[in-house]
Amino acid sequence: MIVLGVAATLLLTAVAPTSADVPPSPDVEQPVTTRATRPIVIQHLGLDVEGFTAALRLRLPTHPLIAVKGPRPKLFDFVIIDRVSPERTDISLITHEGAAYDRRIEVEEAQMVRTVASTLATLVSSIEAGDVLPDRTSVPIPPPPQPQPQPPPAPKATPKPTPVAPVPAPPPRLELSPTVDGAAIVGVAPQTGASSLAAGGGQLGIDARWRNGTVATLGVRAAGRAAGGLSLVRVRIAVGAGYAARWTNFELVSTAAATIEPWTVAQGSERARLELGRRAAATYPLVGGLIRVSPGVRLVPRGRSEITLRLGARIEAAGSFVTQDGARTADVGAERTTGVRTPLLRAGGFELAIGFELAAWFGVRDRRGSR
Repeated sequence: MIVLGVAATLLLTAVAPTSADVPPSPDVEQPVTTRATRPIVIQHLGLDVEGFTAALRLRLPTHPLIAVKGPRPKLFDFVIIDRVSPERTDISLITHEGAAYDRRIEVEEAQMVRTVASTLATLVSSIEAGDVLPDRTSVPIPPPPQPQPQPPPAPKATPKPTPVAPVPAPPPRLELSPTVDGAAIVGVAPQTGASSLAAGGGQLGIDARWRNGTVATLGVRAAGRAAGGLSLVRVRIAVGAGYAARWTNFELVSTAAATIEPWTVAQGSERARLELGRRAAATYPLVGGLIRVSPGVRLVPRGRSEITLRLGARIEAAGSFVTQDGARTADVGAERTTGVRTPLLRAGGFELAIGFELAAWFGVRDRRGSR
């Protein structure tokens, strides 16, 4: 008998349905949203959103607060808060059933957020208790705001081609430059008793510069001085070579040249008679050489890019002598009837010439028209 009882118990346990297999009873009520827990969708117009939401949540803790742009549930009330002025705010609460309740709040600006939250919480509680009648009926809840249309994507900017710097034209193979200068000539040595200012004059010349900077030069200088009724006239021819260095807008021309310089002395309108000792002296030309340095600024005249001007100084150190009875410096003086000789003019020896120089470079084209 005991065995039969145990077997029956096991059989009943195997066929009995478990709690997971039992369907819910249709009589059990499902949880629903009540007036006290109904969500509220809020549209703010000019009120501090964060401050107002925090104040209202303290006063309506059971009502979910939803922003106007957020997802809306099936059942909710709608609130419009319109900040008309700093001291006035209008409230409109529209229920899901279409009843609208309007309130106007006029209070100081500093108390506006707290007062609006308190007024709205009181209005919600009064509606839940049925203590207030709607101001309007059959009012539709405003639809959700439509998303702003996205502007069409800006067209991709076409990258501007990188400007290619023009390749500068190579410098011409040969440049010529007529030059003009004026200078004061100072006799340094030997001392003759005459004034150290030996002469003053100007020079016309021409320089030729090749692309590697080598320069050939030719110049003719006329200089003179008058003293004690005598006039000294000197005409010098110089032929030489050197180098012209350039740095952007600066140029330095350095040359060495051999010179020959005829000279003469006039007294009034006639040529003066010169004596060396007690015999007639010939005015043999001065022969010698010079070193010239011409630093200057390079300028391009407007509209004439093929011409470059150089304006600067001209400094010369020259040495020359007269080949009569040896190498001599021309020392010209006047001897009075008393036998006293007065030095008046000089030429040759070691001289310095300091002045200005103006040059104009231009390229020379070959037969094919290239430079």
